[in-house]
Amino acid sequence: MNLKMINEKFGKFGHLIIRMRWLNLIVFVILLAVSFAGMKRIKTDVSDDNWFLENDPMLQKQEEFEDIFGNNDFAAVLIEADDVFNPEVLKGIKKLSDELEAKTPFADEVTSLTHFEFTEGSEYGIEIKDLIPEPIPEDLETLNEIREKALSRKILINRFISDDSRQTWVVLKLTTYPEDWETNEEYKSFITRIVKEDPELYEGITPEKLEAPEIIVGKIFNKITRKDKYKKLNPGTTGMPIMNTERSEYFGTESPRLMKLALLMTIIILALSLKSFRGVIFPIISAAAAMIMVFGFQGFAGITFDPIMIPLPIFLGLAVSIGYSIHIITFFKMALREGKNRKEAAIHSISEAGWPVLFTALTTIGALMSFLFINVRILRWVGLTSAGLVFVTYFLVLILLPSLLSFGKAGSLKVRKRKAENTFVEGLMLKMNDFVMGNQKKIIVTFAVFSIVSIIGLSMVEVSFDIERTMGRGVGYVNRMLDIGDSKVGSIYSYNVMVEFPEYGEAKDPANLRKLDELDKLINSFKLTKKTSSILNIVKDLNLVINDGKDEFHKVPDVNDISEYRNTEMTGDKLKETDKMVLAQTMLLYENAGGSEAEKWMDYDEQRLNIQVELSRYSSSMVVKDFAAIEDTCKDLFPGARVVFAGQVAKYAVMQKKVAWGQIKSFAIALCMIAVLLMLVFGSVRVGLIGMIPNVTPALSVGAVMGFLNIPLDMITVTIMPVLLGLAVDDTIHFINHSQLEFSNTGSYATSIKSTFRTIGTALFMTSLVLVMNFGVYLTSSTKMYLNLGILTCTGIASALIADFLITPVLLQKARVFGNERTAAKVRKVS
Repeated sequence: MNLKMINEKFGKFGHLIIRMRWLNLIVFVILLAVSFAGMKRIKTDVSDDNWFLENDPMLQKQEEFEDIFGNNDFAAVLIEADDVFNPEVLKGIKKLSDELEAKTPFADEVTSLTHFEFTEGSEYGIEIKDLIPEPIPEDLETLNEIREKALSRKILINRFISDDSRQTWVVLKLTTYPEDWETNEEYKSFITRIVKEDPELYEGITPEKLEAPEIIVGKIFNKITRKDKYKKLNPGTTGMPIMNTERSEYFGTESPRLMKLALLMTIIILALSLKSFRGVIFPIISAAAAMIMVFGFQGFAGITFDPIMIPLPIFLGLAVSIGYSIHIITFFKMALREGKNRKEAAIHSISEAGWPVLFTALTTIGALMSFLFINVRILRWVGLTSAGLVFVTYFLVLILLPSLLSFGKAGSLKVRKRKAENTFVEGLMLKMNDFVMGNQKKIIVTFAVFSIVSIIGLSMVEVSFDIERTMGRGVGYVNRMLDIGDSKVGSIYSYNVMVEFPEYGEAKDPANLRKLDELDKLINSFKLTKKTSSILNIVKDLNLVINDGKDEFHKVPDVNDISEYRNTEMTGDKLKETDKMVLAQTMLLYENAGGSEAEKWMDYDEQRLNIQVELSRYSSSMVVKDFAAIEDTCKDLFPGARVVFAGQVAKYAVMQKKVAWGQIKSFAIALCMIAVLLMLVFGSVRVGLIGMIPNVTPALSVGAVMGFLNIPLDMITVTIMPVLLGLAVDDTIHFINHSQLEFSNTGSYATSIKSTFRTIGTALFMTSLVLVMNFGVYLTSSTKMYLNLGILTCTGIASALIADFLITPVLLQKARVFGNERTAAKVRKVS
């Protein structure tokens, strides 16, 4: 590779850029104006479905489940009081339940202490009525009788009411959300109507800028619950609509705060290092313009994204803009010192920095495009958006920045000769050169030991989407929800298990219900399970009521529960038929009494059974084991039946597999792509492979920190390694590229490496410092995922720089990658 010839071509391109600088600025302004218009069309989507690609099997299973049993999302309130059977508390629960059911969009029905289908025996068989009569009793005796009834029933105890009568659970079941809500005219008309009906409650919600249905549900549910008249209930809200809404609101303030702080830190670092107003303001303009253009395009294209993921592309865009700009400005200032005017200096900066910056941009884009091989929609968005920002940033830095720098009166410039003494950073780099060249064996041994330790730490990393590990209790809404999960009746997460039988009617077979009871007991034995709900709750409670509340009858009814069959001897088909008849009569009593809850747990064709499992905590490894145990048990209990997992936790379980394998796949692909690019550009397999050695260091160091500090792999941290690989290779490219250029002039490895340390080493140190300070603002966040991101990115960037300063020069010299030294070469003096 003839670097001199390449630089000359970029120099010619620089002449063209400076000659057309006014046109460049005009085109830039036009593109910026158009992009601003696109920014107004940006839409966000916080739904879990946003993780999955279209036609993903998980989405198909979820849709299948919802077609049969409806939406499995719920919104819930934990009520806490000294005594929930206090008449004032009960009145408050009644009003809150009524208002939530009446005013929350997509509300199906509410279940609470005052809205509970309570079954009692009567002279006619059974009677279903509200546990709390209307009007709500005021006398202590009646209330105590109600309390005793409630606490005597397993269907209620520590499920809807705590055993100490201090907590109760209000759950709002939701109808299915409309598909394609962004373009759904019926949904828009629905929002228009409800906003007009209650403008005060729906303040801030407009049909002109539609929001996802679950976000509107979360907002209205919270607004109703937080009214002053319900304060005495000490309500705490939870459920996926609430979680997604409050997450969106939290990141709507936290992300801009971090971005402002990152911008401030960047300005300070640039001002201290470059000591130039243009050197500070122009890179910021380039970074901001790149973001506006990329997100403006997404606005026009109708691309939606989860706001929780937006900081990473933005921080990366700001970082690469600053990094690329520093290289351009460094060579620009060198040219000014040599007496060139601004136009000449701008052309010189393109000539010297254009090629290595292009190469670094290509490798970074290549690493980011590896996200396209992960079957996770939101991660593909991160990859494409970040790659787009790097692409646009490169052209802005290469074209806009030199154009802006070239303006100025030549007569006002003073010719500044380079001082004999080095700057502080240059002196530091020369000391680094002496240390590295004098300790090569120690460096190689240290790197080998570091790699072994890091691999051990990397093997300890696990995937997790638990909000306690990813968000942490430092976030207000997370702390509240975790407290609800720790309560006696509340839960945070849930999933559904649907068992589908080959034939109609099999779901109502008593034998299958008893097998379902075995499955239910297994699920309740899991450490994560808080409680389960299914047709069994209704059937077993009915049998209990029919048999005067005797505990031994809390089971699926059989022939021995009926006195007239108790002493008869029946076997085979006769026993099966009688068993079915007993269950059918029990269910008929329930239906005749007006019971309607059974349809939530058994479909109309009596072919499918549904168990809802509520959890107070989430653990990736435990859930995977639990799901495997459920599948294995169902194969034994229900041969020929199909098992479908649906709901939030089921999505997490599928997603963690995609994330884990996707991380391995994307990193491996990024590694291969960058290795091939290095080989092609440097024209040598050996140079390409040697260039990859220091670039594995960030992955090893980040993996070690994650493993030893118990930092999980989540939707944020999964993006780090390919991004760091793309950033780390920038340092390697600049170091090798300049070393090769210097070697072609000097023929000496020692001289060329020393020169590279003083010139490129200084720029690499400053760009890495900017990157560390930029991503370091994450460390100020109370959110664990951002805090972890700050720790890991800073670790990765610092380790990449250290590897390039320690490992790269040693490998270049030891492997003689540029050929043998030329002893007769004229060596430039490098002071």
